[in-house]
Formats: sequence, structure tokens, C-alpha cells
Amino acid sequence: MNLLILFLAIEIFSGIVTFNFYKQAGRQSWEAFVPIYRTVVMLKIIERPWWWTILCYLPVVGNVMAVVVIFEMLHVFNFRKLYHTILAVITFGLYLGY
Repeated sequence: MNLLILFLAIEIFSGIVTFNFYKQAGRQSWEAFVPIYRTVVMLKIIERPWWWTILCYLPVVGNVMAVVVIFEMLHVFNFRKLYHTILAVITFGLYLGY
């Protein structure tokens, strides 16, 4: 039960952090709150292949893919300076909410 609550909290937080990116990309805000669909849409925004979705949900590879997707999101929205990337990686993506 605790694991389910943790999973839901992480998914809701991820939706809250990314829904502004979806609005700026011309997508609907609700797409940020649907777990796997969010990943597919995010990969469309950063112009990467759909099969990366599978990689994002693999146990060890998913952590690396999260960093790659965050890096690509920053570049798509013109946050190209080194300190943006360093802050996003060090804070495990929490910088995107800022």
C-alpha cells in the first residue's frame, strides 16, 4: 500500500512539474498527468523515437533515460547554458519545476 501511495505521489508531482512544458509545446495540460502517455508525448516534443518509452521504464536504463530526457527538454525550450544542465542533473529533475 505504501508503494502505491509513493508511486501516485511521484506521478502527480511529475505531472505538476511538466504540465507547463506541455502547454508551451502546444499540447493539452492533462497529458502531463497520464503516466505512460506523458512519456510518449514528451518524446514527441523532444523529437525522439517512440520506442524510447520502453527504455524509460526499464529498471537501470530508465534512470539514465530520465537524465537524457531532462537534458533534451531543457534544450528544446532554450535552456542551453551549462548551469541549467548541471542544476537539472544534480537535483534529479526538480529544477524543471523551478
